[in-house]
Amino acid sequence: MIALMPGRFQPFHRGHFSNIVNVLDKGYSVKVAIRDMVIDKKNPWPASIIKQIIEQTLIAEEIKDVQVFVIPDICEDWSDAIKKIVGHFDVVAAGNPRLKMHFDCKKIHCPRKDNPYSATKVRKQLKKGEGIDNMCLTSTIQVMKDLELI
Repeated sequence: MIALMPGRFQPFHRGHFSNIVNVLDKGYSVKVAIRDMVIDKKNPWPASIIKQIIEQTLIAEEIKDVQVFVIPDICEDWSDAIKKIVGHFDVVAAGNPRLKMHFDCKKIHCPRKDNPYSATKVRKQLKKGEGIDNMCLTSTIQVMKDLELI
């Protein structure tokens, strides 16, 4: 069984990582679909960089059975673009109800309400020059440093 995890992942944080591990623990392999957005304050890095961050973090954490894809930002047809690019999936794993409503298949809820991790908070902390150790894995932070993002 394959789970799709769509999102922007700007940046990849402990909540995203935890959701991937939880879905893997349920017996699914995971296809992460990164929406390639126009660079702005909510999307400071290109999807290709986010893909590198996720893949390198997963390698460092010895997580297998995850594929990462970049999906062009085709607003009205984004879910169709995902299906064409990633191929088959059985369920959608997401916390954002707006993401889940675009797919006609079973959904796995990834909790957001009790999740203390937020990409918005990470971006704000980075902007203030604060550390992000509380929000991102050490391996993720190292990848971001290696890529000279922080």
